[in-house]
Amino acid sequence: MLWEQQVQGIISGRRVAGHAFYWPSAPHNFGWISLPMVYRPLRYEQVMKAAEAFDVRARRMFNGMGVYTGEKMFAFLHGEDVGLKLCPEDRESALALPGAELMRTEPDAEPMREYVRMPKDVLDSFEKFQFWVNKSAEYAQSTRVN
Repeated sequence: MLWEQQVQGIISGRRVAGHAFYWPSAPHNFGWISLPMVYRPLRYEQVMKAAEAFDVRARRMFNGMGVYTGEKMFAFLHGEDVGLKLCPEDRESALALPGAELMRTEPDAEPMREYVRMPKDVLDSFEKFQFWVNKSAEYAQSTRVN
């Protein structure tokens, strides 16, 4: 019974990508039990809250995390960076924001053509951020996107 209580104290009960549990702190070792820490970008909670009007899920991919509505990815999280997939018109508007640029998974990597790395000004304002997340999720759900 003691073992079950220890494990229950560690597991947050939330599901990431619909199938993997997330352990919120550093790896724990209780004798023969070792629980790994699962990657979770810094802006994960912010994106999930901003997109709560949509049916969203997240799953790890490459060296970051993709956020999906249905089967279509609309956001890519990497560390503190958030890249949002936007239609061409919205992409141009977003790229005009100071500090915005095409999302890159690494400094020397090719840019993700449809994803804009949102500037800190937008990330630090929930209303602005939610506005762009909604545009991104709606675009992903549209029939214009593969």
